[in-house]
This record gives sequence, structure tokens and C-alpha cells, in this order.
Amino acid sequence: MATAYHNLSEYDFNSVPNAEGMKFGIVVSEWNFNITGALLKGAVDTLKKHGAKDENILVKTVPGSFELTFGANQMMENCDVDAIIAIGCVIKGDTPHFDYVCMGATQGITELNATGDIPVIYGLITTNTMEQAEDRAGGKLGNKGDECAITAIKMIDFVYMEGEQMNTKINQLLGYALKNGMIEKYDYDYSANLLIDLFGIQEFKREEVEDCSIYEILDFMLDYAVEKGMIHNTVTEKDLLDTRIMNCVMPRPSEVVHTFKSLYSLNPKDATDYFYKLSIDSNYIRKSRIDKNISFAHFCKYGDIQITINLSKPEKDPKEIAKAKNAVSTSYPACLLCKENVGFAGNLNHPARQTHRIIPLDLNGHTYNLQYSPYVYYNEHCIVFNSEHTPMKMDRTTFEHLFAFIDKFPHYMIGSNADLPIVGGSILSHDHYQGGRHHFPMEDAKVVKSYTYKDVQVDMLYWPLSTLRLTSESKENVLDLATKIFETWCTYSDESLDIIANESGVRHNTVTPIVRKKDGKYQMDVVLRNNRTTEEYPLGIFHPHAEHHHIKKENIGLIEVMGLAILPARLKTELEQIKLCLSGKADFDSYPELEKHKDWYEYLKTCSYTNVDTFMEMEVTKKFVSVLENAGVYKMDDEGMDGFSRFVKTLW
Repeated sequence: MATAYHNLSEYDFNSVPNAEGMKFGIVVSEWNFNITGALLKGAVDTLKKHGAKDENILVKTVPGSFELTFGANQMMENCDVDAIIAIGCVIKGDTPHFDYVCMGATQGITELNATGDIPVIYGLITTNTMEQAEDRAGGKLGNKGDECAITAIKMIDFVYMEGEQMNTKINQLLGYALKNGMIEKYDYDYSANLLIDLFGIQEFKREEVEDCSIYEILDFMLDYAVEKGMIHNTVTEKDLLDTRIMNCVMPRPSEVVHTFKSLYSLNPKDATDYFYKLSIDSNYIRKSRIDKNISFAHFCKYGDIQITINLSKPEKDPKEIAKAKNAVSTSYPACLLCKENVGFAGNLNHPARQTHRIIPLDLNGHTYNLQYSPYVYYNEHCIVFNSEHTPMKMDRTTFEHLFAFIDKFPHYMIGSNADLPIVGGSILSHDHYQGGRHHFPMEDAKVVKSYTYKDVQVDMLYWPLSTLRLTSESKENVLDLATKIFETWCTYSDESLDIIANESGVRHNTVTPIVRKKDGKYQMDVVLRNNRTTEEYPLGIFHPHAEHHHIKKENIGLIEVMGLAILPARLKTELEQIKLCLSGKADFDSYPELEKHKDWYEYLKTCSYTNVDTFMEMEVTKKFVSVLENAGVYKMDDEGMDGFSRFVKTLW
């Protein structure tokens, strides 16, 4: 801006980058050419002064200033330039025409800068008189053309610097992929070309770079994509793109399978270590988010209970939810577990899976696949799913599959959600199991009673969910007994304890089985489940009761059965608010979202404690234990244990 204190032609020469390799486009208005011609000359002379070559300066004319936007847009789309200078002059007259032209040209140039990748420099002079225009076209206030030229050079340099940063980040990503065995040296150029194509980059060069966090690399690339208008600044669109980015440095599915099998032939643990590491390195497992989960464990009468407040799945904002509702619905893939998810690009309603890899498994002649959960709830949390989209089913074949998996991967445990609603998992439509390498509290449960049946040790566990543990060196004997327990339980009723196996032909009883190797023996936990509802308990008699819904309302599935709570993300904020209230630093009524916790809060106020953080963790643990007790068909009291014993006696 020209003022009495600033001359348009005055600047620090040494602060201006060299323009030798830069390409400039200039669109100049023919109207008031005595002014625009002087501005053009100033711009061209200044560009050359800083190294610009004649052949890299392209000049086009348009009739008037209003047409500058069109001219600049055409040059942007059809000419090889790094920046465009729009030069015009509008002098105020006696009609509103001046305002309309100034506004239209200004808005047009602004829009080009907001939506395009090439900077458009505003070189429009808008004055009240011809004298004022002359002052700014080489007169006493300098030449606006000089200022525009300097601005163009600096903006190109800015873009170059951004491009150079992107070049560095691409090199860092390629280096990261090489270092972690995701690509080999022969894949370098291929992966580089995939990346520069993805981002629409015209130039790329190899450079020596320092190691960089994968999350820092991805954050830069995502910000770059937002700035360039490739995506909107939303969690969903960023997740879709960062998966595409990582796919550029991923081994093909067949390579992963081949490597896994080669390692497996030497040691099953080496194979799963490789596959798990790849899943983390590729950001398929979003470890940066999982690390934000709040986790703690506290001792109760059943042992150490593990609690996780799940923060790993980001919440969608209202605009994303609205867009997702309006998105075209498809039936491909049929669900989130289907093998067709491998390489799937994803959409607003379905996560991207380009980095997803699966390992085919033969389980007793049936084809299953091994994958890891993208949001692992525990160490090496894996999913083993049927190649066919077929519903969950509990029978002897299910048990055989679990044992077949353990034979293949003895360092893992594996279990299955029950096959009925309420007591089953979240995806009953697709047959699958969950496993991993994690020590769950249930493994350390005390034994109440022990029996022996055909070389199988049968332990009745002191655990909130009614569990029989079968241990033997004989897999077949464990299988036989587990099948007998399941089949007997499916038709067993004890109305005195609200256990009814069938109503009007609808089965209510089922089991949650868990299998592991222990001290060289086969061990199977058979957890008795029932999904019956009543008017008093419309969500399930053996389901979290209403007084606990403020903490946990969802189904109690396999993971919770074993003593690991997965609690909703909302609790992070709500528990902090409750702590503030207990400490007298906030008023409970000032938080409307805490209303669901009111009865609990009244109880908490009556308690004594020394550390509010530890106190709240222990109280949450107590709540989860109560939830598990709700889910148990036989309660750990005299009446419940008598009932449990009556059932066991029917087995032999």
C-alpha cells in the first residue's frame, strides 16, 4: 500500500529470492493503458532485475479490469507459469460503475487464490483521480508494478519452500518404509511416483534426510492436502487420505502372506511379530490414538480388574455425520470383517482399508483369515474371521476351530463371542473369533470347586460370570466335555434363578468359549450365558442393569467377560468434571451432562479418600465389577453357587 510513509518501489533487495528459474504470467488491462502500461514496465523490469528471463515472462492483455479474473484463470489453466500478476486501473467516476468493477475484480482474484494452486498477485489500482493513479505508476509514490513483481517472486518462493518441504517429507516417508521393511530399494522409485501422483507434484528429487516420526510426516502431508483443497479439514477425510498415502509404501497382500508363511515355518511367534509390527508401522493400527486411551487396573475380590476408557476412535462432527447420511449406500463389502475389505478405498460410511492385510488360515478344513484390529484393545488383539460372510454359530465345530488356531499359534489365546444378541458381540452377521497375546484377569481367577471327568480337570471359577475351566493334555477330551456342557446348557432351565433356556421356540442359553495353552496343556474356559429379557429388564436380565448404564450400557462381550472393561470415551471428561465437583472446585448442577451420574455422585460424596484420582479409578472399577456380576447367570453367593453346582451335576 502506498502512503506518505511508504514508497511502492522501495524494498530490501537482498531479501528477495533469485527469480532465475521462475516463470511469470502477467495479465494487463488495456483500459487506462497510460497507467497499466507503466505498471507493466515496472513489473517486468523488476522481475528481470532479480534474474527472471525474458522467455519466462508471459504477458497477455484483456480489455478492462473486470476481465482480469477471466484472463488470470485462463492463464492458470493453460499456461506453464508459477505465479500470475493481474494489472489494472480503475478511476472513480460519477456512477457506481467504479464500485462494481472494483468489487468484481477483487472478489474474482480472491477466489482464484482460495481455490487454485498458483498465486495471483493483486495489481489493481483503484483511485479517485488520474493524478493518484499516476503517483502509483512510477510517480512520487513509486510503482505498484515493482511491488507486484516482488510479491510474485516471494510467493513463488513460498510455494517452492512448501514444495521442498513436501519433497523432504516424501523422502522421509520412503526412508521410513525402507527402514521398517515395508518396501525394498527396488520399490523406491515406484513408491515415490505413487506419492507424487497422489499429491499432483510435478518435480521430485532424492535427498538425504533425517529420520522423522511417521505421525509428523502424515500430519504435514494432511495439512498440505487441506491447504491445496484436496480434502476438507475433517477427521474422516484425513483418515481416508492418510491410508491412501501409506498404501503407496505397502507391500502387496501376496508379499505379506509369503513373508508370514516363511517366518511361520521357522517360528509362529516370529510370523505374528512381523505381521503385528507391519500393522503398526503402516498406521493400519492407529497407535498414536490408542496411546491416548486411559488405562488402569485395581484389585477387587475377583482379582485385578483392567479398565480402559476408549479414546482411540475419533468422534465425527455433525457436518461429517450429515454428509455420511446422504452418501450413497452400498453392500460392498458386506461388512467390516469381509475379506473384500483388503485394499478398499473407503468412504464416509466405511473406513479406508488400503493398508489392510490378512493371512489365510486353514482351521480344520475351513478357510479363515487372520488380521489385527485397527483399534487394538489389548496387546496383539487379532481377529480370525470366516472367508465367507456367514453368521456366528456356536457348536462343536466352533470349539474345534479355536483349538486348531491354538495349535497353530500356541503363544496366543483365542475366544468367541456368544452367538445370540445381547450376550454376543457387535457383529453377529459374520463368523469370527478374537485372540491375542495378553494376560487377562480371568486367567488368575480362584477355584471354588474342582472335579475330574475323563482326564479333564474341571474347575468352577470364582468369577462374576459363571465359568467352568477345562484343563487336560487331551484336546479331544476337552472338546468332548465342552460340547457336552454347551449342549446340556442349551436346554437347561432353573426358573428359581430366572434361567429359562427356551421360550416359544427361541433359544436363550449359549456360551462364551476361551481357549489357551497353559503349561503344555489345553485349557478352555466355558462361560455360561443367557439373553432373556423381561419387563423389568428389557435390555436383558443378565446384562448391565439400569443403575450402571451411566458407566456401561453396552453388551458384555468376550473381552469384558475376561475382565477387561472397554468404557466409552465420554467418561474421560465426565469423570474429570465429577472430580472437580468432589474437590469443591465446580458445581455439579453446572454440568448438565452429569445428570446421568447424579445418584452415583450422591454416594461418592459420602466416601472418604486421600487421593481423588485413585479414588475415582477404584469406584469405576467397582462399577464394572457390578456390571459383570449383573451378567453372571449364577451369582457368587450361596444361592447362586448351589444353582451352579446343580447344573454341573447334570454333566455326569
